[in-house]
Amino acid sequence: MKEKVELEKADVFFREDNIVEIRLKDDIEITLEDSKRQYQLISERYPNQEVCMLIVPGEHNTMTKEVREYANKAEAKAMSKAEAVIVDNLAKRITYNFLSKFADKNMKVFDSEQKAVEWLKKEQAMIN
Repeated sequence: MKEKVELEKADVFFREDNIVEIRLKDDIEITLEDSKRQYQLISERYPNQEVCMLIVPGEHNTMTKEVREYANKAEAKAMSKAEAVIVDNLAKRITYNFLSKFADKNMKVFDSEQKAVEWLKKEQAMIN
């Protein structure tokens, strides 16, 4: 069972295994305001804690330069223990592999949710 919070551009799920699942909607551009709202929601649920996040992009998503810069700021990095991004095509894989090279955080790209969750649970075990 998971608790769902619906935002304008994403659905955020708080799972029983304490993995935060973010499913982005299709045909959207993520702005700095959107990103900050997601982080605020997570930090309210898990104050002063690092969490593992499963990120599932929608189709035809983009993000602003400010979002990419914000993801590397201390405020955003402080709450992220690990991020697993699910990609279902080569274009997304190239994009997220490129982003992960510049992101100063523990981020990996996967082609299946099962593999991503397995990795996140291993990362989670390193917290506890």
